[in-house]
Amino acid sequence: MSNPASWGKFQRIDVDRLAQKLDHRFHRSAKHAGKKFPQCPRAPYSPKIAKMRNVCQLLRQAITQHQHSYDMTKAIQAHPRPSRQHRL
Repeated sequence: MSNPASWGKFQRIDVDRLAQKLDHRFHRSAKHAGKKFPQCPRAPYSPKIAKMRNVCQLLRQAITQHQHSYDMTKAIQAHPRPSRQHRL
């Protein structure tokens, strides 16, 4: 192995400073990449309106099933209900 005295040509690395530089570069590049990515448009309606649209869709579906004599009771009961914390 080499002698530690010959290690003088290498600079001593300040690990904390290096970590901060790398972190800064990572954040800067991630921010730049995020600006290049196309933005998703926000929904033009509130969560209450979204919930009402879902209710209306379910009512339309129920009316259609009734008009065409479909019995979807088993399929509806087999579907797990979402937990309360996920409801709007």
